[in-house]
Amino acid sequence: MRKLGKQEIEDIAVGAALLGTGGGGDPYIGKLMALQAIEEYGEITLLDVEEVPDDALVVPSAMMGAPTVMLEKAPSGEEATAAFENLESYLGKRFLQRCRLKQAE
Repeated sequence: MRKLGKQEIEDIAVGAALLGTGGGGDPYIGKLMALQAIEEYGEITLLDVEEVPDDALVVPSAMMGAPTVMLEKAPSGEEATAAFENLESYLGKRFLQRCRLKQAE
């Protein structure tokens, strides 16, 4: 198990900007959303694959497209939550873990 805090998010944002070679745009809004989540829920816990039960429901989530669109219309944080809740309802099974993100202020 490993924890990600605010400094790790700052480092990831710099790495994403450099390794994305500019094609992905500025990661600023995504960084703010991640920092807000840490403020509200605490550090992010990363699990080693060996720590995940064999029957766990694990669903990755990501945003696609140019991050600059989020400057015009910032996500509310409810988009992923609604999708996860609908998928859990459809499958009849809860995810191993999930975190609701709020719009960064």
